Amino acid sequence: MSILKLKNLFALVSGAALILFLIPFLVHRILNIGNITGIVIFALLTVFFSVPKSVYKRLKQWTKNRVVAWVVKIFSALAVVVVLLTVVISSLMIYANLQRPFENATVIVLGCGVEGTRPSLMLTERLNGAYDYLVEHPQAVCILSGGQGEDEEISESECMYRWLVDKGISSQRLIKEDRSTSTQENLRFSRAIIEEYDLNRHVAIVTHDFHGYRAAAYAKEEALIPSAIPVQNRWWLFPTFYVRELYGVLDLWLL
Repeated sequence: MSILKLKNLFALVSGAALILFLIPFLVHRILNIGNITGIVIFALLTVFFSVPKSVYKRLKQWTKNRVVAWVVKIFSALAVVVVLLTVVISSLMIYANLQRPFENATVIVLGCGVEGTRPSLMLTERLNGAYDYLVEHPQAVCILSGGQGEDEEISESECMYRWLVDKGISSQRLIKEDRSTSTQENLRFSRAIIEEYDLNRHVAIVTHDFHGYRAAAYAKEEALIPSAIPVQNRWWLFPTFYVRELYGVLDLWLL
């Protein structure tokens, strides 16, 4: 394959990735650090691979400048570090999702947004996963963890409670935790409920597959023994929230 054809192929792939990160904003007005990162990176790559040959020659001349050469080396090194971190974090995410629920584990559903009084698209995905598990395990007790945001009419826990009860899950099996505003608080306040009700400290966490590692890490901080009930995201949402979660894991490690 010629260099020109290879360059055009890279431009096409970068453009497709750019569109993929734009879709959540264009369709659902979702804009966060995940798709902002993707939009910036793939917009730059698309432009880079689309410029004419004369521009490449000019760029090559600039790299002969010592300062520019060092800048290029620094950015190249950072790119390698980012790729390595992404591989490591992705491996940890996969491993966390392989931890199957323990027998008689306490189920914890992590909230993730309410639209008025109805669950958001992503919260519905988690509720479907929780519903399937609760139907298959009729003795399981479930903590619904999620507070109320400024733009939400009811708390995430109340929304989840109504949804599951409407689907036929007994209210006696559901416990609402309505104070948390973050993943860390989800597990911290759920641990308090587990102690209050003397529930099993083996917990099965219902959340998206990319979120399982961080949720399990916070569970371990609360002396809980985590396992996973992972749910999958819509294909056009996954890249945005996957990249966002990479930042979340770095925050977990550094702070």
